[in-house]
Amino acid sequence: MRRWVFRKIIGLEPLQHRYNAGQPPYLKGFSKSETPAKHNLIQGVFHQPKKLTLIKLPGKTIQLLPDNPNLLFSQNYHDLETLLAVHRFSWIPLSGSSLDPNWIATLWLTWIRGFEQKKMGWPWHPYTAAERAINIIDFSRKFRTPGNLDETVSILEKHAEFILSHLEYYGAHNTSNHLSNNGRGLLRIGTALGSAFYAETGSKIMIAEAKQIFGASGILREGSTHYHVLLTKNYIDAWLDAKIANMNEAKDLQKIATKAMSIIPAINLPAGFPLIGDISPDVPPSYLRKLTGVAGDGPIWPDNLTLQLQREVSNFCSAANKEGKTKATLDGWHKFGRGDWKGIAFVPPDGWTPIPGHGHNDLGAFELHHRKTPVIVDPGRGSYEDNQYETVHLHSTISIDNVGPTPTNRPYYSNQFRKIIIKKAPVTKYIANGFQLQHWGFSRLPGIGSVIRKWQFKKNSVKITDFVNGNGRHVIKQNFFVIEKPTISEKTVIFHIGTNTFRLRNEFFAQTASRIRWLEYGRGEPGWLLTFETKTTLPFKGHTFLERI
Repeated sequence: MRRWVFRKIIGLEPLQHRYNAGQPPYLKGFSKSETPAKHNLIQGVFHQPKKLTLIKLPGKTIQLLPDNPNLLFSQNYHDLETLLAVHRFSWIPLSGSSLDPNWIATLWLTWIRGFEQKKMGWPWHPYTAAERAINIIDFSRKFRTPGNLDETVSILEKHAEFILSHLEYYGAHNTSNHLSNNGRGLLRIGTALGSAFYAETGSKIMIAEAKQIFGASGILREGSTHYHVLLTKNYIDAWLDAKIANMNEAKDLQKIATKAMSIIPAINLPAGFPLIGDISPDVPPSYLRKLTGVAGDGPIWPDNLTLQLQREVSNFCSAANKEGKTKATLDGWHKFGRGDWKGIAFVPPDGWTPIPGHGHNDLGAFELHHRKTPVIVDPGRGSYEDNQYETVHLHSTISIDNVGPTPTNRPYYSNQFRKIIIKKAPVTKYIANGFQLQHWGFSRLPGIGSVIRKWQFKKNSVKITDFVNGNGRHVIKQNFFVIEKPTISEKTVIFHIGTNTFRLRNEFFAQTASRIRWLEYGRGEPGWLLTFETKTTLPFKGHTFLERI
């Protein structure tokens, strides 16, 4: 960071491209000129709820009594994402079969009284406004419209006006998937209200942004498996509405969604979907299991939609799964293994954690399964308030002198500057019995050159070899994250997972620490971090043996 500031001061860094915040260039000249057709919403009839209800939020469940529905909106939440979920009404689809439509109608009216006029702050963040509108529309299609029909229609139109005037566009260097979701909100509101302008504007945004946020393989460029599946769901959702509304853009949206869906098997593993990178607070991973093919229970998308739309999604998934698979390696996702061993690692093509993005500073980390058993896992991340889970220290890779393999990425760094800091892009290759990664992320540190990690597989074992080129004395830590409590005997670690027993051996003494493995935003299970540490003179070569015994 200091080096970039110095280069900026003396004029070595190029000027950033100028842009107008909130105004993507492809919408220039696209103005509203229509009389909306009749909306397709129907007035519902609801009553005061008589029983308590439970509202599932990220990391928290709220119990509401019929005489105090405002408790949901009036209390303090320690995590911002919990507050945002309240105002996004994202708890509606997560209610599943326990959903009481009377409660939704009551809470919608409560929200209108408290927040409809105050178009400011987090309740009216554009991403939040889009999610709220979509969830109310989906509810209305299945159970009919809560509140006064004319008032709700008017409020939804105000949502569209607000989203359009607060688009989350921040130039080519710092616009995330949020802008795409702004577009989805506009599209969904437009089709519900019969507004061709909002529907077409939304679809135009989604189609344009797909070129930015998805890579050549069709995978999201943000370094997170869960976010990829979430965005896949969002594009399927947008395509469904565009198709029903007979929009010309439906075909383009279908192509994007199909490509995103067809790449999911390339980031899946036998024992379950690996949660690499951030876990979105929008919905739990289990809610999207129709797309990942993972077994589970509880609410599942698209059960919150009408039966007709549920059938459309099922047909889409069946067709998309028959598509020819593109190579996820094009965008840095590498699966490897042999026999019963299957692993995956995310290697950013330029060696930097994606920005904007949801990846972690863990180059060289991996998840490894043996048949239906997750042996080495990614710990995920349970809260955006907790930065330690995006650092190298809780991932199955190595650190040198307590530093991670790449520095923090910044949206304003030029590609030229990034190449000065990390001089070469990572090199990966599949070898006869495994996989190899070489990277130069640590070369920004004095005395350190490239690092090579090699995975070599046999029937019942894996040999992981780490090479660190350079000179001088340095502290090297090799970390491995497991889901069952290990037993340590000097340089050997034994842990049991179900009926399987595994042994991890290294040349150095092992340490263990209890840590959480996150299953969704705000909810996790016990996990354990294993660390082998040494202070040594470079070059360094260390072996770790993982055996099923």
